[in-house]
Amino acid sequence: MSVEEPRKSTRVVFAGLLDLGEYYGYLHKLFEAFGYKVNEILYRQKEAMDGSKEVEVNWECVKDVDSYTRFQIMMNLFVGKWVKVEVMKDGSKVRMDKCEADAKFKTKLIRDYRNFFKSIFSPLRVMYEKSFYRGTLESWRMKLEEELDLIENEIKAFLNLKGIVLK
Repeated sequence: MSVEEPRKSTRVVFAGLLDLGEYYGYLHKLFEAFGYKVNEILYRQKEAMDGSKEVEVNWECVKDVDSYTRFQIMMNLFVGKWVKVEVMKDGSKVRMDKCEADAKFKTKLIRDYRNFFKSIFSPLRVMYEKSFYRGTLESWRMKLEEELDLIENEIKAFLNLKGIVLK
């Protein structure tokens, strides 16, 4: 029976002008570049009375790091006060998205995701993890946290290149 171990979480909040399609595509490619399979669990869009839109996107990103351990990053992206605006860029008018966005990331280390140790063999799993797999498991824990830090920094760098001020 698999065991889910919550690890680190973080968030990136910003407001400004951005091409949301480009941002969405960047996030998807970023997770794929780190070796994650991206599953979109939820995409919800609604329009407010003032004409602005809200979008909520939930992703489950998983990566099998070995035959016993899996990394999982849950991403919840909420975009609010989203309106299309025209801005002058390099002497020409360009349509951009003005919005506020909040991206939350939560990580889990999933042990025995293939259920090698069924519930009746659970004591063997504990012994296996404490004796044989302890060092490997600890290195995977650190690696997952490092990957989340790298992903967060890559997103912030992307937004900084676009001239977005982070909150």
